[in-house]
Amino acid sequence: MISMKTTARAVLAVSATAAIVGVTAACGSGGGSGDVSLRLDFVHTGKDAIWTYGVEQGFFSDEGIDLDILDGKGSGTTAQTVSNGSDDFGIMDSGTAITVAAEGLPIRGVASVFDQSPVTILSPADAALTTPEDLEGKSVAVTSGDGPSILLPALLDANGVDESSLNLVNMQPQAKLTSLLSGDVDAVSTISLVEVALEQQGMDIHSMPYRDFGVETPGYYLATSTSYLEKNRDRVEGFVRATQKSIEATLADPDAAIDSFMDKYSDYDREQAEAELAVMLPLIMGPGAEDHPTGWIDMDLAESTTEVLEEFGDVKDPEPVEDYLTNEFVSD
Repeated sequence: MISMKTTARAVLAVSATAAIVGVTAACGSGGGSGDVSLRLDFVHTGKDAIWTYGVEQGFFSDEGIDLDILDGKGSGTTAQTVSNGSDDFGIMDSGTAITVAAEGLPIRGVASVFDQSPVTILSPADAALTTPEDLEGKSVAVTSGDGPSILLPALLDANGVDESSLNLVNMQPQAKLTSLLSGDVDAVSTISLVEVALEQQGMDIHSMPYRDFGVETPGYYLATSTSYLEKNRDRVEGFVRATQKSIEATLADPDAAIDSFMDKYSDYDREQAEAELAVMLPLIMGPGAEDHPTGWIDMDLAESTTEVLEEFGDVKDPEPVEDYLTNEFVSD
């Protein structure tokens, strides 16, 4: 049994997206020579067709932006490279972004890319765990410090499940997936994208999203540094505008978006990319999003997430969310 209490520094060490290492077909950095860099949260996956399609459609070049899409090494690392100016923009999961910004890292979230979080519990479909109560007495693989594991106590608390009734097995991201495939654990705490990789390994999967059981958090933010924002307000406005168009175009024609992704990452498995994008597209627009433009950041949701991270993480005396998240560049 492990304690799920963790530190904000651990959030920087392990991104939730790292769970796909070793089971994805991604290869190479995908780097280029553009004049504006976008650092992904991790290695490129099908969800990043948003960016390749936006480039192909000319949304960024229309704003005078020659975009360089770069692979990341986890949201925490992306937050650091953006804050220190090594990268102009970055994609990071909301838990990491809120944690590091609340502690004073000079980043500013300027748009929401995915409104809803992909954190989930995955179990074999033939032994599906369909509610948090089903976790009692089961072995669940976690990775200390990653987003799904940090939020697991919140899921249990929201559903009246005693954490001590679970056998939490701490292991590295790839090891916990292997353990699920081999039957050594009953379930894994991870993100939805991993479902695709597991099913490609021959296991039918049941997904139990945290958001369906009382733990609703944002998905991924587009962020830049406060210094870049101060010096390049017009560039930030243009980047967000191009991002909005890219998201909307991907929603309208995901097949064409995948075509653009495969043009850039020709050694990626197309079927996997299509499945990954299909898993993530429903998360772009959260509840109530129809009343707001694409890319709008739900400040109330960010505030409630901060409170969860205060209780179950180690965020202390956070700055107000308005200090590091803004909708001023999101156009109607």
